[in-house]
Amino acid sequence: MLTCSVIVSCPRLEWSKRLGAFLVGIWAVLFGLGCTPRHDWRVVNDPDGRWSATLPGKPVEVTRQLTLPTAADTGLPISLRLYAVRVGETRFTIGLAEPVSTSTGSALEEIRQGLETAMLRNLRATVSSRGQAPHRFGAKGEIQVEPNAPPVAAFLEMQTFIHAGAVIEALVVGPVSEQHGEAIEQFFESLRVPAR
Repeated sequence: MLTCSVIVSCPRLEWSKRLGAFLVGIWAVLFGLGCTPRHDWRVVNDPDGRWSATLPGKPVEVTRQLTLPTAADTGLPISLRLYAVRVGETRFTIGLAEPVSTSTGSALEEIRQGLETAMLRNLRATVSSRGQAPHRFGAKGEIQVEPNAPPVAAFLEMQTFIHAGAVIEALVVGPVSEQHGEAIEQFFESLRVPAR
């Protein structure tokens, strides 16, 4: 008995495989877009012309009066104006801190150090890296993303400096799972201070 086998291509099966691969590709792209934070970069200028920066969205402006703890435990009253943008659970912030009363340069240095210390305390963080720019550092700690939820691992990138009678701080803070290096660098590299 003679048997013969012939392989016949099945156009319907090939079409089905191509459609399946196409749909998987579309799903992967949509999933990727859903997981990528949306950055709507725009230039933001300080009304007094002391800084400009590119932020990943329209910032919310908040001004607060608070007292920073000092080494002498006397407390230092300051006015802190913040421009903040939230992308996912990550916050990009530019702050301008000024002493409430007329102060010397040493008081501004106390404010600069006090802002750094306060952020590290809030995150229960330790500094993990120092940048080449003055007063630029990265830190690891933890934040509570939702009320009554357990804390999650967090990162902090922060830079502070003194300019024109105030302390300017730039910071990005959020969960480690949302730490996007390119966006963070774009934010810090965009910061401009006239004649600093």
